[in-house]
Amino acid sequence: MVEEQRAGSDSICFEVQGLPPLKNEAISVFNAKHGQADRIRTLLQAAQRACQEHGFAPIETGGVALDVVTHSPAGDATNILGGIADVLENKPIRAHRSSIDHLGDLATVWLYQDDKQIKEITYRELPGHPRYTVTIRAL
Repeated sequence: MVEEQRAGSDSICFEVQGLPPLKNEAISVFNAKHGQADRIRTLLQAAQRACQEHGFAPIETGGVALDVVTHSPAGDATNILGGIADVLENKPIRAHRSSIDHLGDLATVWLYQDDKQIKEITYRELPGHPRYTVTIRAL
């Protein structure tokens, strides 16, 4: 279950039920055998729905701010942020790492061109059932 919260011309915010994908494996998050594959698909589906419902256009150039709020015993903030950041970037520029065909139409979902655009990050952990909110905005 996903609940979109808000979007503007230069920002988007959405909630994802469950735990966030972690960047804690040697293989690319886009590899079909990645241990976080279900979490990655769930995040991409939430981002896809939010973009479609709010007409959000990905941020192609300039700086990006990433805000993540997790609810639950989330774990290592750097692994969480790295996982989310990699999943939400433009996948074709990273496709040389592994095939992304297994993602189907989710392979075309991205909120910014490259995670190198991220210049500002905020992260908070709160109690509650497993879910997280992601906000992306242009700087």
